[in-house]
Amino acid sequence: MYRAAARGFENTLASVRDALARAERNVAAGAPPDEDAAREWSRVTRWTSAVAAKKNAASRSRDADGSDGDDDFDDRKESQSAFGGKENANAGSRPNAYVPAHAHSEGLPKPYGLNAPFKPAPTPPHL
Repeated sequence: MYRAAARGFENTLASVRDALARAERNVAAGAPPDEDAAREWSRVTRWTSAVAAKKNAASRSRDADGSDGDDDFDDRKESQSAFGGKENANAGSRPNAYVPAHAHSEGLPKPYGLNAPFKPAPTPPHL
């Protein structure tokens, strides 16, 4: 049983070494190490060019509108949206995160409403 596992590991090691040698030859020749790296690089360049095109279009429309051109604010907003800002959050809002601002509010909302989970009271010691 151990010999069969060892033979399998030797085959895996040989294939990994072959892939490493092939990647080193490709890098020495100036090519990408493998097809996955080439695909990833093309995806990243497409994404960066799309972001640059969107930024250029926004600056052209901002110039046409006559905005003040607060570039630092735009860069911060773009970096937040690119790296998981509030609009990209996957988590739901917490039930106690909203506090009403007006004076005639009903107070804090109850997290579960009428469907609160049942939690029995502890048994008294005399029972």
